[in-house]
Amino acid sequence: MERVYRRNRDLELVRQALAPLEAFHDWYWCERDLDGVGLVTVGVYDGVVQHARYETYDNEVDLDSLQLIPHPGRPAGEANGPWYGDVYIPANTGYLLLSEQSLIRLAQATGDHALAVRRQHILEKGIAAMRRHMWDEKQGCFLAVHRDGLRKLATATIGGMVPLQAGIPTAQQASRMAEALAGPHWSTPVPLPSVDRLDAGYKSDGFWRGDVWPPPSFKPRRSGALRPSQTGGRTGRTFAR
Repeated sequence: MERVYRRNRDLELVRQALAPLEAFHDWYWCERDLDGVGLVTVGVYDGVVQHARYETYDNEVDLDSLQLIPHPGRPAGEANGPWYGDVYIPANTGYLLLSEQSLIRLAQATGDHALAVRRQHILEKGIAAMRRHMWDEKQGCFLAVHRDGLRKLATATIGGMVPLQAGIPTAQQASRMAEALAGPHWSTPVPLPSVDRLDAGYKSDGFWRGDVWPPPSFKPRRSGALRPSQTGGRTGRTFAR
């Protein structure tokens, strides 16, 4: 929607789209942030674990242990089956926060400042949660965490680099990520592998287990990015390859 608006400047189209877009965002947080912490998992309503993995990079090593559970905040019963993943992941959380930034910009373009303020609070909560619970200084990236205790999973995957696109890391974290990407764990002849290449789970020709995918490897320069003043001065710099 934002890309369409940048092309045609059709504010009426944006106005008509804002309410449905916000409703979808609210649904996503409600259905995938099981504990209200600002992080999201995957899920599916047929109870098949692999189908839940299809919501993200579906064969990533850090999803090997994924299990589906009932929603912990809802009554047990037929209306609350084993439909929700028990692992919060940095890729989907990062993409959702990137979308929140876009929704804020669209709201500001139409003068809907109330919507922009509502989404800003959600954006800041998610950024803070990722920095607090998912960041791993040693590996220089964000890691998936188990929802039970928010324990970090050991394997670093390409999903842990996605937050760069959304300006989620602090400047210090982003610098550490750049250092990690240039080091032996990630620097391959054709960057970037989908898994830390020194990890035991790495397989050079494995589907999301070592092979290179251009879309998540490419970090485009984004126009209209949020300025630090728009996120309370806490958003890290945006990197481009």
